[in-house]
Amino acid sequence: MISTKRPLVVVALTSTLNAFAAAEPVTTPQAAPALTVDYAITIAHQRDPWISASQSRESSLQAEAISASTMPDPRLSFSLANIPVDSFSLRDEGMSQVVIGASQIIPRGNTLALLQQQKNQLAAQHPSLRRERRAKVASIVAELWLNIYLIQESERLISEELPLFQQLASLTDARYRSALGKTRQADVIRAQLEYTKLRDRLLDLAKQKKGALQKLGEWIGVERLPTEVDIQSEVFQLYQPRILEGLDGAPHYQRALVENHPSVQAFDALVGASHTQTELAKQRYRPEWMITAQYGIRDTDPTGNDRSDLFSVGVSFDLPLFTSNRQDKDVAAAIANTKALESDRERMLRSLEAMLLSSVEEWRQVSARVDLYLRSILPESRMTKEAARSAYMHDDGDFPELVRAQIAELNAKLELVNLQVTERKYLVQLNYILVGAMNGTTNHSAASEGEQDE
Repeated sequence: MISTKRPLVVVALTSTLNAFAAAEPVTTPQAAPALTVDYAITIAHQRDPWISASQSRESSLQAEAISASTMPDPRLSFSLANIPVDSFSLRDEGMSQVVIGASQIIPRGNTLALLQQQKNQLAAQHPSLRRERRAKVASIVAELWLNIYLIQESERLISEELPLFQQLASLTDARYRSALGKTRQADVIRAQLEYTKLRDRLLDLAKQKKGALQKLGEWIGVERLPTEVDIQSEVFQLYQPRILEGLDGAPHYQRALVENHPSVQAFDALVGASHTQTELAKQRYRPEWMITAQYGIRDTDPTGNDRSDLFSVGVSFDLPLFTSNRQDKDVAAAIANTKALESDRERMLRSLEAMLLSSVEEWRQVSARVDLYLRSILPESRMTKEAARSAYMHDDGDFPELVRAQIAELNAKLELVNLQVTERKYLVQLNYILVGAMNGTTNHSAASEGEQDE
């Protein structure tokens, strides 16, 4: 017989270990805060290498502006002049000398100031480009978030219906085996088929969700990917709902809403730089000056008498006389390029206006469909399903009709979620298009601009 009494040493050791365990504080790792779409957008802004590249380009252009406004460095020269080739002596000939010279180029007209202005104009477009980039990144992340939410909700709805279809398949099989009612073998196979098709839809959704999460991970990092998402955020609402009032039939108001878009402002800086390029081309009609000074040191003559040193000063400049094939063409090319950029700007504005009107109209249509589904289609689908189920249970209905009603209700739920997600996608797109019109409004483009520019 095995004794159940423990030795005193073991008991004492156990008590000691328990005392140490009780004395040592137990720390549990704190769960990381749930990832929200607002925080995901902030992370995407912080991780976006395009922002730091834009800041570096802006700093580069600002440094080039200072460099471009600086006068060219003077040139120093050293030469031996008028050396006789028979003796190579500085004393034999009176004009033999060691010449030290300096020259300074004075650029044409206002070239330096205009070059500085042009570089600053090119640098000035980068804050607007960064603002547009932040708005675009916020839009991309929000749409990816909505895609994940759509898949998540579709999985939830199908998972909720899956046990019901399984029960329906079991019920149909039981009725068929017991020869109750009008149940046929085809009904049993149909019920099992619909259940299997739902499982297949879940597998396909799982694949889609993995791909959507990978796309989101490109912006926020795979280590931060959420396990569940929600859409309770102002990101999915219009930042200024009243801004769309009076939009219909008001072309001037449409243009006013988009003409301050960051991409247009950045393009305005580019057009300004092109105008400056035209002024630079016109400076080539003016001469470029060069001032030179030389000091010639002479040796003593053969008899030992000192010779006076020589000093020379001069001015040279080019004469832009033949301008028809150079200066005129340069100015014409600069003017043509400016007109092309202005046309591109107008095209950009028209594109933004078209996007605005299209997004507003499609948003309104989708909103109307969401309201229709909530008021009519979904309740009617539910009543149709219940009626078909009741009729089938009382041997007064057709099994295919019951399956169609069951699937129709599920499809209506899925379509409602899809419409709600699409509605919010249009609002996200509108927030991007109207980012320039939301002066003084807190949004993810402006909120992180100061943080990124520091």
